[in-house]
Amino acid sequence: MSWKRFTIYSISLLMLLYGRKILHACGDFFEPYDYSTSFFLNDINNDPAFSSFYFTSSAPYYDYAGWGMGSAYGGKWMGQYLNCKTEDYVEDPNISEWFAYTKQKVSRADIDSFVYKFSNKEIAACIFHLKDESSSPATLRVKQNQFTKWLIKNKEVGAINYLVYAKKCEPLVTDNDYYSIENGGWRSVKRDTSKFDELVNEGLQLRSKTGSSFLKLRYTYQLLRLTLYNGRGQQTIRMFDQLIGNKVYDGIMYNRCLGLKAGAIFRSGDSSQIGYAAYLYSRVFERSDEMKEKAYISFEWCGEKSINGALKFCKNDHEKAVVYLMNALYEHAGEEREGLALMQKAYKLDPNLRGLDVVMTRELNKLEERVYPKKLLKKEKLDAAIFMRYPEFFAGLDTAKEQYEKYMRGLDEFARKVISDDKNVHKAYWCMTSAYLNMMLLNTADAEKQLRLATKYKMTTAETDEYNVIEALRIANSNQLITERTEEELLPYLKYIEHRALTSGPFNEVHHDMMEAILAAAYLHQKDTVKAIYCLSRSQKNFCTENGKKTDDWYSGLDVDHGFDDAPGHLLQHMRLDTIKTFILKKNKTAYEQWLTQSSYYTVDELNELDGTKYIRQHEFGKAAAVLAKVPKQILNEKGLPDPFAECLLDTMGWEEPKKGSNKYLFAKKMNELQKTIAAHPKDADAMYKYATGLYNIAYYGKAWSACEYYRRSTDECGWYASPDRKKLPSFRKAYYDAVEPEAYFVAAYKVTQSKGLKAKCLFMAAKCWQKRCPYSKDSYYDYSSNNPYYQNSLKNPYFKELTGKYGKTGFYDVAYNTCSYLRDYMRK
Repeated sequence: MSWKRFTIYSISLLMLLYGRKILHACGDFFEPYDYSTSFFLNDINNDPAFSSFYFTSSAPYYDYAGWGMGSAYGGKWMGQYLNCKTEDYVEDPNISEWFAYTKQKVSRADIDSFVYKFSNKEIAACIFHLKDESSSPATLRVKQNQFTKWLIKNKEVGAINYLVYAKKCEPLVTDNDYYSIENGGWRSVKRDTSKFDELVNEGLQLRSKTGSSFLKLRYTYQLLRLTLYNGRGQQTIRMFDQLIGNKVYDGIMYNRCLGLKAGAIFRSGDSSQIGYAAYLYSRVFERSDEMKEKAYISFEWCGEKSINGALKFCKNDHEKAVVYLMNALYEHAGEEREGLALMQKAYKLDPNLRGLDVVMTRELNKLEERVYPKKLLKKEKLDAAIFMRYPEFFAGLDTAKEQYEKYMRGLDEFARKVISDDKNVHKAYWCMTSAYLNMMLLNTADAEKQLRLATKYKMTTAETDEYNVIEALRIANSNQLITERTEEELLPYLKYIEHRALTSGPFNEVHHDMMEAILAAAYLHQKDTVKAIYCLSRSQKNFCTENGKKTDDWYSGLDVDHGFDDAPGHLLQHMRLDTIKTFILKKNKTAYEQWLTQSSYYTVDELNELDGTKYIRQHEFGKAAAVLAKVPKQILNEKGLPDPFAECLLDTMGWEEPKKGSNKYLFAKKMNELQKTIAAHPKDADAMYKYATGLYNIAYYGKAWSACEYYRRSTDECGWYASPDRKKLPSFRKAYYDAVEPEAYFVAAYKVTQSKGLKAKCLFMAAKCWQKRCPYSKDSYYDYSSNNPYYQNSLKNPYFKELTGKYGKTGFYDVAYNTCSYLRDYMRK
């Protein structure tokens, strides 16, 4: 009962969040690309270097490392989600260049170990060996390394000297500077200036002695980095101009040097040069896959002058196109529909600009978030929860329907122009975008034309995938009803999607959305609840794990019913078990129906379990017991209950282990017996108290809530307060939150019992029930002080007066007093 204790328990979660709608935020993991219905695969462009720029509202600044997601360059989570293998990432370009330096005679792994993992002392030992062959490298791992052997065999003194020097520089340039609003912008970590100067002089001497252009550029990079990290940006700029000048080199070191010069200009504070810094960043962005994400973020930091300022320095149309492309890769406030204009400018300057298709994919993914679900909702007349896994995130989105439809038509016209111009090599992709835009416009005839056109061009694997997805959507949306003919046409495409879902994270979500948001919604709309249920079941069939193997989904077992909501309430409440059984046992099923019900979670036994749960929710315990008696004990015990008749003196949020032998059937049977006892003996206080305790335990606040729910949110707007959301619920759902019925039975038991101890218990439990209907306040979920509306209302509990006045000397009262902080504070008033 102690709300204070509950607050202490959950404050660590709540302090991380703001706003009242945090129901989904309390989960273990939030997928940034799985918060709304999506059918256009964001990895269709198959360009790992651009994966950081896939659209997601949850991380608009591409700072994926902070979310534990990583980028294309070794990001573990991103690779797993996109079904990328390590070798599919862009290879470490530094190791690749050293690999080329050895003429591919040494493995990348040995080069990586030598360059990144060996200490300065270990590398320097190689020089001693070259000077005195009687000596040997310091450690066994160095001796056995193939790069070590290659360097010694080819007497690469210059390369070893450089690597020793680079190791010396590293400690001075790895502590990053930081940005502080409080301290006026960029702040530098304090460094030993004399050490910097010493290394700069050493580097200049070593650079002058080497005749290798490969090593000279690397020394230049180290020197520029040292001066910039030493806070001497002007020296960085001068040194770049002296050592590189107007020359352009291939390879990563030139790109890194260019990025350092841009950084020095940006940090100089000279506003007249910001445009030039942005231009340099755009060159780094285009030239370097390794630095694409960092160059882009730096480009954005240049601010409003980054676009027009950068364009002034562009030397040709291609460079200008890159600047427009970069601007299109981020949605600035008030520019929600600017992507098309920027794509048009970039395309006019360079029709085959790399990344142009990535921008189009971003625009489609935005529209999926903001427009497509709303169109489908209107078409199917169903609840938003079906289409949006996190619908609360979209409450304030732009609802300018006409502007968005005009924008979609503009994007379609652009896609068709690219196809007809015959200048861009990705023709199948642009056909696909046109087809999907027409699907979003609910124009299935034009979508079909564009899909047929796409088949005339060679498709990549990703484009073939997308073709099958859009074709499934087209078939499903071609008619008002899903008919047997429609199902026959759909089946091969649904099988394709489900098969791909076994090994692909994005396809797993597409499969889920196809079965739930499209097919289940359509079946519900045409009042075919049976097939809707099996589509929902099929939507949970696959879950792509980190190693690409299928496992049970989140919603299996205890969570089977969670999320299956239609507009009036839980789908479970509308199930006709007899109709579903008839469908399952039907012998002449079509191929589609056989596939739909194959390996479904919803066997007859599971349906009986669900049906029994429905009756428990409605407190029809006799019916519940009759149905649950048919369910095998194994299934019942898998969903066992904590003791449903345990006294709940303290409401706790933690999960309790099920009591051995306690399950829904035994609970329903006992509650039915208690109902009969109370009917026959209306003054049996013990039976009333036990029955009331059972009712309280299956409410939101009780220990056995899982008797009628498959999922319980730890933070729920319908709990504790008589909120507007609670008032909209069906009666069986209100009963789960408001605890009116158990309160009535506690009061009834209080009136008939002669035991003072039991009277005290009844009053205390009735007080707990009353407390759960606190008047709603818009500040209820924010205030954790003594002014909290829930706390203040609890001190007005009408049952406390009689409990403390008449039964303050009972043994139970002492237990209650030591358990309930509200009762103690009531007494202190």
